[in-house]
Amino acid sequence: MKQYDETKFNYKGKLAIEYMLDALNEYKAEAQKFQEMAKKDFKILPYLPYNFHTYKFNFTQKDNSVWGPRSTPITREASQGVYDSYSWADKIELIDEMMAKDSEIKKQNEEISKNNLAVYNNLMGLIKEIGLETRCRDEKSRARIRPYIDCPFVGELKAKCLTYHNFDVVNNWNNFKNGILKQIAAKQALVDAEIQKKQVEEKEQAKIKLYIELIKKYNLDFASGIPSDYEIMEKILQKDKYLYLAHYMGKNRSDWTDGCDYAKTGLEGFKVENDIDKLIFAEVNDAVANWDGDGRVFRDLENFSYGAILQLVDKDILADYNKLIQYNNE
Repeated sequence: MKQYDETKFNYKGKLAIEYMLDALNEYKAEAQKFQEMAKKDFKILPYLPYNFHTYKFNFTQKDNSVWGPRSTPITREASQGVYDSYSWADKIELIDEMMAKDSEIKKQNEEISKNNLAVYNNLMGLIKEIGLETRCRDEKSRARIRPYIDCPFVGELKAKCLTYHNFDVVNNWNNFKNGILKQIAAKQALVDAEIQKKQVEEKEQAKIKLYIELIKKYNLDFASGIPSDYEIMEKILQKDKYLYLAHYMGKNRSDWTDGCDYAKTGLEGFKVENDIDKLIFAEVNDAVANWDGDGRVFRDLENFSYGAILQLVDKDILADYNKLIQYNNE
């Protein structure tokens, strides 16, 4: 068997890989077991960049209007401008598209890495079989006893048979996508808050306008000057006894924490003046006297539920009441 001097692998005159090929020619039978693998492409495929600016740079390639002559690269400002002009949905769509491409590249790299590792292991096994040393003294070391290091050809083989690939590529894209989604959520939260603030302001202005109209229409007088929601509601309810009773029966249907106190308040303000009034008072008072613990009873009375009593209210007053309850829960 041909002997090789390990020190020759330190010379630049002949590449280590050439020595390997010479050795392999002498051991063709051994080499055949990975010959097919060696025909495959050893190159690890590059992934798409996922840093923020490069992502925007890739995104702008869909818009040729920002590109000048071939020799003129796109500027960061132009990239930012085009990026900002697209909707969030388009940006997320591009991320998904690039993530899908990288996922496919990752699968290919896994196969390439698997093949490269097999080739490397077989080569190193053959090298040891033919008696070549894979470790040598470090001639550049200043130590009194120079340490052993991998021979240069080992590094050349490792560089040729790369096995690195980014297993986290999909996670990287997902993290980047989640960052975009958080930006979207933050921006949407600001928009929603602004809309809600505007709606509250508009509702408050509309309420003030309605209060002024009602005060003028019914010539309402308030000792405090500026009426509270409760005060103006009470003034309107007192304009019609049927409205007064139906209103408090409705409140009892929604809240019976204190029993039927609301319905009692309604009856206290209801003045019996005719036979219909007697029937109304009798039915509602019977529900109060025989209270069963459920405020929905005032909704379900056989003849005079609060809905039926509202039909007896003056139409003009009822219309104003319906406007008022949009802003006033009293």
